Amino acid sequence: MESKTIPGLGIAGARMTKTGRWQRVSTLHRSFSVRLALLVVIFIALPIIVYSEFRDADAEKVALLQQNTRAEGQLIATALTPMLRAFNGGNADLIAKEVLRIARRGTVVRVMLRPKALGENAGLFIVAAAPPLPASKLNAERERLFQAGGLARIGAECGPVPDEARRYTNVSGAEEVLTSLVPVMSLQGCWIVLVSKSADRVLRSSLGRPYWQSAEVRIAAAIYLLFALVILWMFLDIWANLRRFARLAHDIRTGNAGGLSFEHQNRVPEISGIATEFDRLVLGLRASARSIREAAEENAHALKGPLAVISQSVEPLKKLTGDAHEAGRAVARIERSTERLDRLVSASRQLDNATAELMEAPEQRIDLSKLTRSLSDSFGRNHEPLSLAFEQEIDDGIVAWGSDVLFETVIENVLENAVSYSPRGGTVSVGLCREDGMAVITVADEGPGVDPGDLERIFERYFTDRPTIHLIANGEEVSTHYGIGLWIVRRNLEALGGSAVARNLPDSGFEITLRIPLAG
Repeated sequence: MESKTIPGLGIAGARMTKTGRWQRVSTLHRSFSVRLALLVVIFIALPIIVYSEFRDADAEKVALLQQNTRAEGQLIATALTPMLRAFNGGNADLIAKEVLRIARRGTVVRVMLRPKALGENAGLFIVAAAPPLPASKLNAERERLFQAGGLARIGAECGPVPDEARRYTNVSGAEEVLTSLVPVMSLQGCWIVLVSKSADRVLRSSLGRPYWQSAEVRIAAAIYLLFALVILWMFLDIWANLRRFARLAHDIRTGNAGGLSFEHQNRVPEISGIATEFDRLVLGLRASARSIREAAEENAHALKGPLAVISQSVEPLKKLTGDAHEAGRAVARIERSTERLDRLVSASRQLDNATAELMEAPEQRIDLSKLTRSLSDSFGRNHEPLSLAFEQEIDDGIVAWGSDVLFETVIENVLENAVSYSPRGGTVSVGLCREDGMAVITVADEGPGVDPGDLERIFERYFTDRPTIHLIANGEEVSTHYGIGLWIVRRNLEALGGSAVARNLPDSGFEITLRIPLAG
């Protein structure tokens, strides 16, 4: 079976798809939450990247520093080797003087001996040190050096030991970094030339400890953390301010704001102008709602007066004309037109009031179960002459945010629509249940239904195809409905975040479904 492509449809569809994708991307791009999440990701990723780069640079610096200190230790050991090998027990002072001479500022040298005469398990003794150490501290210093590690790895053969920088605190309480340990074998035993650096000489490097423990990393981390906290605090403060605005807007819409204003809720001076404009907007909307109501009352009063006079004036004319054919038809036409004009004035007033209600409709918890059941019972009693049966399937305890007037208007209009289409002796089914966090009201009748092409049009203003008409004597048909009931239904529900849809039932009849957000 050969498939056919409608020219231009594929291109148009692709353009629509691209437009939809671009709109979604644009929405994400503008999202405050997305920007805040992106900022958090940057704050997490940036220090990791910078730390890695700085750590590599520090590793190179440490390697160079360690190479230099190792070479310095080797030079010192080489310079002392002839004197150490010539040691006979009486030239210890000469060794101490030589150590003091060759040790540079910031370099700590200790010369230790493990005498061969005492056996392989003999301990190490400090023979000379620069800076000099008091005799009372020699044993304590030796213990600290052993605890720092390295010395224990020197075997009986007095072989070389791999260089490894180690930090430790000497007996005077100063921090040092062991940088070089050179063993020298002589007839008297195994000599150890230990070279270290005072901590202030290697302060700007991580020699002998993890890089993250270095002072520069800690200072940078503290500054960065403070900076990140300030930025996040600023974002969260603005976010909290917007949340306060949202809560106040909800309270204003539900009539619970009291005397609060956006300016009172604002905590960020830079957006005080926005808060002021919001307050002016609310005042303007309230003033507009009052003006609409006042105009509706004034217009209705202004038009009702002349209509009443016309109606009263028609009565004596009817008596004077009697049964005269043409005069009677004229008077009847005036009377019908007056009635129609009166209904139009009432409809216009209803529209204005509905608009004002949406602009400042107070919201409260409304028991939809109770309200729907009450209205259905009332319609059943009022339409007993039509022998209509009202069947109810209403769940209990269903509550929504709104107002009595708003929901009464919605449900009454839908019920009135069902009654106007129902045949005598027919059944109107009213249902209410919960579904996906929504209250779902269904009203079905056994009428003829609606032309499929008009299913959406019935919710348009001034559209009607109701069968209820008034027949004038000359055969002219005038509708007694003006197509605003279902328009008000959909508009009111959409203002609450709900919806209204209609469908023809499979066999016969018509159904309108109302979806209303449940109260939390």
